[in-house]
Amino acid sequence: MIYIILNLLLSWYLPQSDNQAITTNGNQQPVLTIGLVADIQYCDCDTHINRYYRKSLTKLQEAVDAFNQKDVDFVINLGDMIDRDYKSFGPVLDKLSGLNMPIYHVLGNHDFAVDSNRLPQIPNTLGMKTRFYSIKKGNYQLIFLDGNDVSTFGHATNTKEHASALEQLAYLKSKNAANAKDWNGGIGEEQFKWLESELATANASDEAVILLCHYPLFPAGAAHNLWNEEQLKKLINQNSSVIAYFNGHQHSGGYEYAEGIHYVNFKGMVEGPENAFSIVNIYQDRIQIIGYGSEESRELPSGIRSSM
Repeated sequence: MIYIILNLLLSWYLPQSDNQAITTNGNQQPVLTIGLVADIQYCDCDTHINRYYRKSLTKLQEAVDAFNQKDVDFVINLGDMIDRDYKSFGPVLDKLSGLNMPIYHVLGNHDFAVDSNRLPQIPNTLGMKTRFYSIKKGNYQLIFLDGNDVSTFGHATNTKEHASALEQLAYLKSKNAANAKDWNGGIGEEQFKWLESELATANASDEAVILLCHYPLFPAGAAHNLWNEEQLKKLINQNSSVIAYFNGHQHSGGYEYAEGIHYVNFKGMVEGPENAFSIVNIYQDRIQIIGYGSEESRELPSGIRSSM
């Protein structure tokens, strides 16, 4: 009885900081623990509207400290490490060098807001061998997509990729598509074929897949969405291995559950005076998101879906 009373007192007086008031399931340990940040968007710039560009370095340091303290397995950056200017990468990478674990990057639209001669250097600057790739962690496959593959900013203006992007944007505008914005992008044909192959392999191996991209797919038809959102959603729904899709870009965040898949839009770190980052625990039967600052905490039941 004394033990129960003490626990009640502790739960009453100890602060539930960082939105961490989430229940645990006995002594079950997560299969993976991931630190996650989105839209750091640092630059040495004055605050504009609700974007606190300079403060992102302080916020990022808080996230790095939390990830090291919690000893996460690795960290994922969901894109837009900088807001603009190639020299902005330096201070951010300096903060990230304090991590005690690997970090994997997704490319965002603002990561290409540099001089055109710097564009080919961006992946290498972030230690990326390719702009899209996958990693395997136990029975989980994490697939990192490049939603800037077809975009007006991701390639130099004198390239066929840039010309193709202008055609795609013009087509979307002709359809009055809400996402017909020059700060969005899409997935190209080669990457799409690669993704189909990756998912087929995961299906055959009974692996659970988490897709990571800068651009959201929900709400359907929203202004921030990937240009070819419907094409990607169709492919996802055809592959039972996919359990979740994580993205940034839309700084206010959001969540949608569709066709057995969790679509989580993580909040932008740069947005507002309060921090926003997460620690994601992957269990065999659920995904637990522990939100810090303004980021929401969530408990998402998961498992391999039946074939469509």
